[in-house]
Amino acid sequence: MLRIGMLTSGGDCQALNAAMRGVVKGLAANVKDLEVYGFFNGYKGLIYGNYRLLTSDDFSGILTKGGTILGSSREPFKHMRDPGENGIDKVEAMKSNYYKLNLDCIVILGGNGTQKTADLLRAMEQDSGIDLKSLKVDGGASANDFLMQFQADVINADTVRPGCIETTALGAAYLAGLAVGYWKDRAEIRANWKPDKTFVPGMDAGRREDLRKGWRRAVKCALAWAEE
Repeated sequence: MLRIGMLTSGGDCQALNAAMRGVVKGLAANVKDLEVYGFFNGYKGLIYGNYRLLTSDDFSGILTKGGTILGSSREPFKHMRDPGENGIDKVEAMKSNYYKLNLDCIVILGGNGTQKTADLLRAMEQDSGIDLKSLKVDGGASANDFLMQFQADVINADTVRPGCIETTALGAAYLAGLAVGYWKDRAEIRANWKPDKTFVPGMDAGRREDLRKGWRRAVKCALAWAEE
């Protein structure tokens, strides 16, 4: 039995329904026993246990629907350690729900910005104790060399762009190919991945920290403005 969780998070991002459908159909064609749990309204669903077991009917006819059938929300990682509703520890709550469902993995779909990615990766490093060595990127924005160099500079890690940056469409094609036997297994697909360019951080450490401080200050100002 393979049990996966799935959620969509962040702002507007194209093809979320198609991506979810592609993941589930590809897995269903290659895994005998599969359970897919959908978490509603982004990370809030994982935090507060708002989920249900999804069926094939949930993914029928969703390709022409906008948005995401699971809903979304903005749950900034900088506030993940802040107490949630009724004083709940959000990080521990996510872990608890993950283990309660005995999930093998969780699929998270959505977009992200350069500085938000940096915040997320730093949080992951702090929680895991693992130093980030490189970041693989994709999507339309990754075609911009200036942006990718800036990404590498602010996270202080190599940023690797693949030969094909349209990962959502490519992933759907791979899953379809797996379903009909065009590709033998996932190992064969992984072998197809080739890097196009690696962006190496070259920013002065002091400059990097100044930019990060400026970003955090801007976020605080925006939150204060929103509360008014």
